[in-house]
Amino acid sequence: MKKINVGGIELQFEGTTADVVGKFVGDAEKAATDASKALDAEKAKVAAAEATLAQEKEGRAKDAAAFATEVEQLKAKILTPEQQEAQAADRAKVADGARAIDETIETKGKSLHDIRVAALTVVMATDGARKNVASAALRGVEPAKAEPNIVEIAFDAAVAAGATSARDFDPTFAKALAGDGEPKPMPSGDADGAPKLTGYARTLQKLNQTTRAAT
Repeated sequence: MKKINVGGIELQFEGTTADVVGKFVGDAEKAATDASKALDAEKAKVAAAEATLAQEKEGRAKDAAAFATEVEQLKAKILTPEQQEAQAADRAKVADGARAIDETIETKGKSLHDIRVAALTVVMATDGARKNVASAALRGVEPAKAEPNIVEIAFDAAVAAGATSARDFDPTFAKALAGDGEPKPMPSGDADGAPKLTGYARTLQKLNQTTRAAT
């Protein structure tokens, strides 16, 4: 007699029957084990696929968000007709100012900052009123290395300092000299009798105050 465990129950078989039953039970147990392993493998594949899908969804969501941000940024760069006109007017004034300093200054395809820097470079190479007011604004810094707002102040002052008559004064440039918009006569003194600074002296005072605040 031979004992064989079948489903947790020990049974006794004789001879050839025991061998057949034993093989059957062994094959069944192996098949069950193989099936369990195969199921575990399929579960792992499903889990991996789900993880990949989740990553792809996250990636698409990030791409969509980045695209939406880019679209908004592009929209923000689109100028209204009024803004285009204002930009064109600003460019024309800067270009005219640069040509008033040096007719050979190239303005086509250049940014306003680059045009101002080119003009100030010419100014700083020539002695005169323009160099004096530009130097006061730049405080010894080369035009190409100065902050954009300081470059703009120095450029406007240099252009205004080169005007030769009232006809040559553009109100925008005159702000650098007058300090409050439209150029106009200044009273001879304050209420206490102290003299008011005008013209070139006031320009230096204004530039000194502006650049001191910037630093």
